[in-house]
Amino acid sequence: MFKLAKTQKPSTGRQYIFNNSFAVRRDYIRKGTLRGLRHYANAVRYCRAGEGVCDAKARFFGDLAQPQGSTDERFTTEWARWNIEFGDDVILHPQYTKSLEQAGYGPFAGALAIDPGFRNPLAPGSEAEGLRLSPDSVCWGRASARTVDLPDGSSAELPGGRDVGAFQGMDLFRWREFTPLAPLVT
Repeated sequence: MFKLAKTQKPSTGRQYIFNNSFAVRRDYIRKGTLRGLRHYANAVRYCRAGEGVCDAKARFFGDLAQPQGSTDERFTTEWARWNIEFGDDVILHPQYTKSLEQAGYGPFAGALAIDPGFRNPLAPGSEAEGLRLSPDSVCWGRASARTVDLPDGSSAELPGGRDVGAFQGMDLFRWREFTPLAPLVT
């Protein structure tokens, strides 16, 4: 899903991945590093054996058999060094969170290692109807408040109590409009 650099250049900013809904058949983040990664309130469901074209070897952070700290075949375990945080994610994957923590990852604050409860993850449809939450989903209203550092040096708050994933009720998550720091040249 995400392809990252093997090495990082100095940077002070953060990279945010929040309030997304994914139905996944392949590796999530196979290898590399992303300084300042903030991964919050995402709903991710891996396919299970027998569900169509499903890669049973799909890994969450790459090959856990590789040495800790390896950036060749697994995502970095040096979360403190690279200022990485995961929180409030609901993810159905056999490695999440127990196997990942044993391999040196984490912490996964407020994580749930269960099915997020999409309506139809195998056939999401053109409007992503299948990635909306089912009535019995655990994702309803469980995201914590978070502060997001903006590129202009200010910060903004993501409210607590929002749904985990891309949809808030029947509508897509909406937050702030992007404002470029410099005028766009056309």
